[in-house]
Amino acid sequence: MNRYCYIVLVSAFVALRTFLVAAEPAQDKINELQARYIGDPVAYAEACLKASTAQPEEDLLWTTAIAGAWVLAGDATQADLYVNKVRMLTTDQKVLTDEVLSLRIAYWRLQVDVSEDLSQQASIFADIEQEQQAGRCSSDFLARAAVAEADRSLRLEDFAQALVWYDKALLLMQELSVRSRQPIYGLRLLAMEASGQTNETIQEWFAEKSTDPAVKEIVSFLSTEAQSLVGQVVPALSAMRVDGKGLCDVRALKGAPVLVYFFATWAPSCVHINPLITTSQMRYAGQGLQIIGVSLDHKESMAQIGPYLQAHGLTFPVVADGAGWQGGLHKPFGIEAIPQIILVDAKGVVQATDIVTMKPEHTKARLQEALTRLFQKHQDKKEQVFP
Repeated sequence: MNRYCYIVLVSAFVALRTFLVAAEPAQDKINELQARYIGDPVAYAEACLKASTAQPEEDLLWTTAIAGAWVLAGDATQADLYVNKVRMLTTDQKVLTDEVLSLRIAYWRLQVDVSEDLSQQASIFADIEQEQQAGRCSSDFLARAAVAEADRSLRLEDFAQALVWYDKALLLMQELSVRSRQPIYGLRLLAMEASGQTNETIQEWFAEKSTDPAVKEIVSFLSTEAQSLVGQVVPALSAMRVDGKGLCDVRALKGAPVLVYFFATWAPSCVHINPLITTSQMRYAGQGLQIIGVSLDHKESMAQIGPYLQAHGLTFPVVADGAGWQGGLHKPFGIEAIPQIILVDAKGVVQATDIVTMKPEHTKARLQEALTRLFQKHQDKKEQVFP
């Protein structure tokens, strides 16, 4: 989710900067004020108010800059006042400027932010679509409106609708540059992950889009090192158990399916995943499932591992080197965050990674699906050996 939030915030900031940079005779003055009051949109808005001229040809320019500053400041009341002024000033314009269109979308995002009921907020896509049908804007801005609608759907946790909006945006941007489509593919990927879709489903979708040159780069950028392990021999993992009962070696377990669980006592999110691990252990132990826990606890918290395992009913072997993220146990597996789960088949080949999602219920569904496939494959191989 952090990646998603980062991409959305950066996109919003870039959009705001677009309309805050003026492109008329007053450009130099507005740019000067913007540079002087960077990071303080309220002071910037007030400075624009003082510096604005009474010349009609500059009225829209200054009003748009002031409206944008209030949007950036998050002041819905002031933003509403000046955005409505911009609407009045542009009523008779044959073509809307990029600054005005960007302002409309950014203002709508602010309205969504302050709304008590996101679902009741009027559609920005319908608003911009009317302008596009009237010939007052390009499909580029209609695509941006679709992305804004997708953001609202994500906040409502309507992932299916968010994907529909991202697809609309991609369709509208198919004639634009590769670079312009890459962020949308990235956002769609994150929405697919948030919805609980499996890696296989995600990979299949992107495979269907492989003719678009924007796909290759964005998948390469967002894919994790752990995902590249699928189909490869499990990396070496040999370390002492924290209970002192000898060495634990994942490769020595070849012949049985293995679940490797990366966690730490200090990671709150692991608390929600622990029950899924114990449930999997109980359900599949009779079919030979072996579980190894890899703790990323540091030296100061190593003493907490034993009590933690007991408190959460975790009875499988756990290894740790006491070095946390500075250690080497997680690195061969490409683990970038915890908790995380990796499934290995009886031949010692990695079959599933990146199972954990932001929502425990989605993680549960992914884990159940991955384990079902793993044991179906295991059973098929047993039947081939013992017909």
